[in-house]
Order: sequence, then structure tokens, then C-alpha cells
Amino acid sequence: MKFRFCGGEDCPEWLGAEIATIAKVSSVRIRVLSKRIVQMYLKEKKVEASEVRQAADKVRSGGQEMSDGDVGAIFAVLHHVITSAAKFDVDGTTLSLELQQLGLPRELSDALVRPYSEARAEIREAEWRNTLRLPPLAVESKEVHADLSPEALGGRGKDDFVVLELGARAGAGARGGGKQATVALSYAKLEVLVQELRRAQAGLHDIV
Repeated sequence: MKFRFCGGEDCPEWLGAEIATIAKVSSVRIRVLSKRIVQMYLKEKKVEASEVRQAADKVRSGGQEMSDGDVGAIFAVLHHVITSAAKFDVDGTTLSLELQQLGLPRELSDALVRPYSEARAEIREAEWRNTLRLPPLAVESKEVHADLSPEALGGRGKDDFVVLELGARAGAGARGGGKQATVALSYAKLEVLVQELRRAQAGLHDIV
């Protein structure tokens, strides 16, 4: 069976095997853990041992007697489900239904998904920010050469060429200047490049 939160692929076997373990935890505890994972995701924090220990304390405070291994497995499943759903932009209703198809009771599925649904707008913004993290390019200078040698043009012959000095701007807080590159293009290739960039820009606007 294919699942949207798995990118249209089968659910990992390890995740499916831990559904029964999650079912032992109350919906209140599941929601608390899920909310914590969403907060970590938005702050781009990595999962550390201290987080798992805190999760264990929260689960046990609800009266559940579970081993550290079981608690770690629960945390891993919740983390994988939420981050994968965010990556593939799955809505809360679909995610809850897919978790129920895996055998998780509806009450627990809804408890897991609720913090994700409530923060979905922020999650989408964070995912967009993380995905498109390429440094911006700027044209530092441009020149038109009407008589470049065949050697300079890779043996293509003489033609009017545009030479662009491109600079990749360093991000905020980065040390050193941005990288630069020199590109020589014929007018025909430059026109094709501009058209393709405009199509790509339009496609990105459609996604947003």
C-alpha cells in the first residue's frame, strides 16, 4: 500500500512494526510529544538524547510503564511521520487516515496529527525556506564582444557574445565574499536561458 506521507511509496517496515507500541500510549501523551516534535522542526533542532529522555518522562508520568527502547521507538516514529508529512506537504486529514490504515486507532491518529495541522502554515513556510536555500546570483558586470577568437569560444567561430560576471552572494553571517564565475554566451543562447529562467520563476510562483 502506498502512502502520501511516505512520498507515494510503501511505509517503512520498522515504522509499521511500532504502531502497536504507540497504541499503548494515551492520546494526551501522544499529542504532547507530537507538539514537541513540531516545535523542534520549526526551530530546525536535531533530535538529541535529552529530548528522548524528556519524552520518556512525559510518557511515564501518564502511568505507562515502558522501556527506554519503546519510548525511543515511539519518538522516532512520531518524528518520522511529522517530518515526512511536512516534506511531502500532506494535509492533516489525509495523514490521519493513512495512520489509521496502518492500524493506529483514530483517537491516537487525531492526537498525533492535531499539532501538525495547527502549525501547518508555519511548517510549509519552514519547508519552503529550507528547500530553496541557494545563494542568490547577481550580475556583477557584462560586456559584449564582437570578435572573440575560436579558441576563446571553444572552436565555435566568431560571433557576437555576451560575457557575464556572475557572483553568488554569501548568506547572512557567512565569512568571506561570495564566489564568482565568468560565463560567455551567444545572443541566441542567452535568449534561451532568459526564457527558461522565466519559466522556472513562473513555476515557483505557482507552487507558492
